[in-house]
Amino acid sequence: MTVSGMRGTGGVDPAARKDRLPSARPASSSGANGIEDRVTLSSAARAPQIPEKFRGMSGQAHADPKLAEELAYNYAHSEQSPLIDLSDLEAGTGPAKYAATGEPVTAESELRYKEMSASLLTASASLYSKEKANGTADADILDKLLSMLGSQSDEFRTIIDLGT
Repeated sequence: MTVSGMRGTGGVDPAARKDRLPSARPASSSGANGIEDRVTLSSAARAPQIPEKFRGMSGQAHADPKLAEELAYNYAHSEQSPLIDLSDLEAGTGPAKYAATGEPVTAESELRYKEMSASLLTASASLYSKEKANGTADADILDKLLSMLGSQSDEFRTIIDLGT
């Protein structure tokens, strides 16, 4: 069956009736008498790739171009680092720990997370430069950067407190 744009009983036609199928026409036209369709995805539609904690920020960036410009630049050029809980170290009762996991901070774990963070920073700066050169809107660049952040390994997302 094919569904036409008509309401009422004529809205559904059997597929066998080839003479009643709509003719092929372009989805949009920019001619003098044509219709120009513009689609802007809402932050909810863009949200599946963006970590939950950043979805509101994405929506605000799409509403405020100046904010989008600032955020896109900052996320492309700032290193993501784990939060460190120093309370046990300062109290003399234990080592510094990663706040998100409680895992003790060691030289090996610090090196591993610095390497992950440096790799993400390089990729983010490259993406930012490429998208700016292509004329991509800052809010869309921010969404791509946040999506890239959300696509990192579970281990890295957990340690920088994005969750899994």
